[in-house]
Amino acid sequence: MKIHGIDSCDHTIRSIDSLLSIARHYQAFLFDQWGVLHNGLTLYPHVNATLEKLSGLNKQIIILSNSGKPAEINRQRLLAIGLLPQFTQHIVTSGDVARWALSVKHAKVSTFTSKKLIWLDSDYQSLGGIEQNFTHLDDYQAVVLAGLLEDQSHSFYLKLMSEINRRHLPLLCINPDINRFTPHGIQPSVGFYGQYFQSLGGLVEFIGKPDSLVYEYTMEKYHLTQPHRIVMVGDSIHHDVLGASTMNMDSVLVRSGIHKSLFDETESLEELLNSWHQEGLPIPSYLIDQVK
Repeated sequence: MKIHGIDSCDHTIRSIDSLLSIARHYQAFLFDQWGVLHNGLTLYPHVNATLEKLSGLNKQIIILSNSGKPAEINRQRLLAIGLLPQFTQHIVTSGDVARWALSVKHAKVSTFTSKKLIWLDSDYQSLGGIEQNFTHLDDYQAVVLAGLLEDQSHSFYLKLMSEINRRHLPLLCINPDINRFTPHGIQPSVGFYGQYFQSLGGLVEFIGKPDSLVYEYTMEKYHLTQPHRIVMVGDSIHHDVLGASTMNMDSVLVRSGIHKSLFDETESLEELLNSWHQEGLPIPSYLIDQVK
């Protein structure tokens, strides 16, 4: 197991070939799903074996996902693509955190409590006819954007955001991911439309990585009290790495995920890391090609 240091932006990023090489430093490993454990269709080859080894070292393994769906739905999907059952027992989704926040009237969602909400998800039933007639929005006081329909167009969601904004409805975006893996390649995700809505001047609140609430919820749920003993394993500099940094956690950035094309196209790794640094983004603690 090798660890190589890479100097960039006055930081040393360690390139590792196995998570086991850093396991002694951490009590808990938080794993993103898409692009880290699987590609939406297939579990990556070394995932089960790696998680078994980490579990054998008494490490807590928690899946922390920006999915707007409940943990149980994610659990069934993970089982269907081959993740061992014992590693599907501890899942925290941004959707569940949002539901909890609404139920306890958390300050972060005060704009949305006691309002008639329409909860837009990845099925036509959730739209309630909006795809045919936007006047259905007039029956609601706020909108929750939890997921996207696979067969609905990009232009539809741009139009939907415009219609929500025109009615001055606040938007709760419970999956801040900008891009998502699909059978047709990388496509805009829920967070893209949340940011587009914000650019129109709409009032939007985000729940999910990199927002601190999902990390605070996870730490309390699993009795984790030492952020420096937790490491986030993800593929997004904007969500996984940034979120971990704001909580004083270390991070492992997986090169083969959502940023794969950037790693493939950039001639110099230092150039890519410096460009992120110039954007004000944190530098990951470690780089790894894939979970192994």
